[in-house]
Amino acid sequence: MKGNIENMSIVKGLFNLDYTDYRILGHIANNGKSTRHNVGVNVGIHYKPYLSEKQIGRRIERLNQNEFLQLVESRPIKNLKNKIEKIYGLTLKGFFASLLYCELEENYLFKKYLDYVNRADKWQYKNIDDVYFGKPNKIAPIIVKFIQTKLQYFFHYGNHVGITLDKIKNIIELFDMADKFNRIEKKESIELNKFMKACSKKFENFILNNDVNSKYHFDLFLWVCHWIHVIDFLATNTAHKKIISHLRNKFPSEFMVDMRKKMEERLEEDMKKSMLIDKVATDAYFGRKVSKSLHTRLK
Repeated sequence: MKGNIENMSIVKGLFNLDYTDYRILGHIANNGKSTRHNVGVNVGIHYKPYLSEKQIGRRIERLNQNEFLQLVESRPIKNLKNKIEKIYGLTLKGFFASLLYCELEENYLFKKYLDYVNRADKWQYKNIDDVYFGKPNKIAPIIVKFIQTKLQYFFHYGNHVGITLDKIKNIIELFDMADKFNRIEKKESIELNKFMKACSKKFENFILNNDVNSKYHFDLFLWVCHWIHVIDFLATNTAHKKIISHLRNKFPSEFMVDMRKKMEERLEEDMKKSMLIDKVATDAYFGRKVSKSLHTRLK
C-alpha cells in the first residue's frame, strides 16, 4: 500500500495516535523487531519534536500496553550484570497502524507472509509447464493487489462508521464484520461496494492462477482466504508449518472445497457468458442472424 496522502488520512482516522507514535510503528515495520535504543536513536533525533531516547522508551511502553507493540524477546546486555535488553515487534493492530509510514510490501510482517507465497511460486514455475499456456503466472503480485484492496476497503469502512481501533480487542472479528456493511448509509455503501467488487475480481484472478496441480494448491488457498489470521500468527513468530496446521484444523477441508467449487462454477458461468457475447458480436459483424434464445441466455 503506497504511503500517499489519501491512504495516510484514512489510517489516521482509525487510531488515537500522534505523529511520534506512528513514526515508531513505521520504523519497526520497515526495519523489523527492534530495541528501545534502536528506535530511540532513529526516531527521536530525526523527527520532530525530537524526543530523547528515554522519552521514546516511554512511548514504546505505552504502545506495548495498548497492544500496538509486543515484547518478542529479552536478552542480557553484554558486560552489564542484571541488565536485559527488550526487543519489540508489531501486533496485528500495530501492523494496521504502521501502514501510515510503511508501504505494505516493505512491512516486515507482510514480507514474512509473502515468503510462503514466493515458495509456492517457485515450485509452480519449476514443476508446472502447461502445454497450452506455458509457465504459470506468479501468484505473489496478484495476492499483494488483493490484500491492498481489502485493506483499503477496511480503512474506508472504519472511517464511514466512525470507529477507532485503539481499544478493540478482536480486530479479526471486526474485519470480518466489515464485509456486511454494518451501520453504513446508502451513499457510503455504494463506495464500499466498489471496493468489494474489486476484491472479488482480484480473488478470482488468484483462483485462476492457483494451479490445481501444485502441491501448495489447497494450503495456499487457506493462506490467502485467511490472510489476516496468518499475519496475526506471524506477529508472534509462529512457524509457517504451525500456521498451516492451525488453518487446516480451524477451517475444515469440506467447507473450503465447497467454497472453491462454488467459486469455480461461477467463473465457468462467466466464461460461458463471455463466449456467447463473442459469438453474438461475431454473428453481427458477418451479418448472421442471432437467435432469440441466445439473447435470452445473455440477459
